[in-house]
Amino acid sequence: MGKKAIKTTKKKRGRPPKYRKAFCKKLIDFFDTEPFEKLEIPHYQKDGRTIQWLDYKIIPARMPTLRKFAKTISVNISKVYEWINPESKTYHSEFGDAFTHAREIRKDWLIDLGLSGMTPPASFKFVAINVTDMVDQTDVTSGGKPITHQTIDFSSLASEQEKQGNKETNDDAS
Repeated sequence: MGKKAIKTTKKKRGRPPKYRKAFCKKLIDFFDTEPFEKLEIPHYQKDGRTIQWLDYKIIPARMPTLRKFAKTISVNISKVYEWINPESKTYHSEFGDAFTHAREIRKDWLIDLGLSGMTPPASFKFVAINVTDMVDQTDVTSGGKPITHQTIDFSSLASEQEKQGNKETNDDAS
């Protein structure tokens, strides 16, 4: 029995996504959101259909990301990365500037969310350090240099204090 030849057809590629200047404003608007959402919780009457009252719960909103923005404009994330990369052939400086602005907006968004206490501190710290230019400052006194340790001999200090104490008592007695 002979093997059947499998036909391979080349997939047609569509045109690459076309960059538009309007994406700059869309990007900033996408990132410029409130870090909280108000969730309505309805309480129904006994019939199960009529709302008796509403409670509201404030919950953290989803963090804006470049990937989510790319999805809203129906463009692959790799193409969006090319638009902000100065070494790319499809680099657009105005979009790169808009992204820089959007990152600062997201940083403020994260600070507001973190200070609200609505997120666990450890997860907020992890996201803030890995998504922004924020760093964990544990040493603010040495300027990044190793801290040297000094050994203090307290025995000599104690003997000096004893001598002073004896001198003061002798002076008081006179």
